Amino acid sequence: MLLIQMAIPNVDTVSFIVLCEGRLLVERRSLNARTDPGIIAIPGGHIQRGESLVEAVQRELREETGLNCDSFTLIAKKYHSTPLENQTVYYYLCNNWVGELDCNEADELFWISLDEIDLLDYEIEREAVDELRKHLLTLARAPPTIRLHPCATCSVRSHGSEGG
Repeated sequence: MLLIQMAIPNVDTVSFIVLCEGRLLVERRSLNARTDPGIIAIPGGHIQRGESLVEAVQRELREETGLNCDSFTLIAKKYHSTPLENQTVYYYLCNNWVGELDCNEADELFWISLDEIDLLDYEIEREAVDELRKHLLTLARAPPTIRLHPCATCSVRSHGSEGG
């Protein structure tokens, strides 16, 4: 019997860390998603050919949430395998994001506290949040250079909803 083994491609992806009042934006991925359907995760996506990491994270942030950001900090680089691909995931903190949050691709976007990271389905995501905590601790000890989003309310509009 001849067995043919297909090579699983290696791909680069970005995930964006959006904070509001100490809470982390997470998604419940669509049940129709090609990879990781239905899981709770930090949002992100694939890097397109010719894109830099920052260009990819800006595009993914805008496409998935309607938010814009022009300042990012690389927090972690992790590896994740799915049945379809081996991913290198670059986690970026979005500094000074602006816009109205809109759920464009996931089934749901919602906020969790940094103490609720057990809600994240994958260990690599929890590890990335641990790296984020270390980064924020370093910032707390240094003179302020990054303004974390000071919003009064961070509400999410679902795709198809009208208004708030």
